[in-house]
Amino acid sequence: MGVRYSVGGLACGSGYVVEVATLDTRRRAHNRSAVTASTLPCPDTQPPTPVSGLTAAARSDTSISLRWKASSDNTGIVRYEVARDGTYAGSSSLTAFTVSSLSCGTGYTITVVAIDPSGNRSSAAGILAATAPCPDRTPPPAPTGLK
Repeated sequence: MGVRYSVGGLACGSGYVVEVATLDTRRRAHNRSAVTASTLPCPDTQPPTPVSGLTAAARSDTSISLRWKASSDNTGIVRYEVARDGTYAGSSSLTAFTVSSLSCGTGYTITVVAIDPSGNRSSAAGILAATAPCPDRTPPPAPTGLK
């Protein structure tokens, strides 16, 4: 025959010593036994810091390469998510990413968000960046006045 008892109101991430004893009819304790137990870790609710130093390090007529300084967080950073004009463009575990398949000569709003192991998201850091101008594909005029 087992007896179960739950203790409520305990703090997360804490250790406790629980003592159990049998009581005789005069309420004297006998057969004391102690158990050490811990509650589950506290959930991580702290978001990472925003990335800083976000720059367009290079650009072509169809891509923009980004670089930034790492975010910090109490549990670490697992990835950075990049968006182009509010649409997910990809993710990176590094502090660099290239947004590709862009139109030439076009400006974009690009944002980067840091994400920690618990899924907490930093506020977005953003820049306005443009691809290189469209290449000139117009053929030159035919020469005139040749003899």
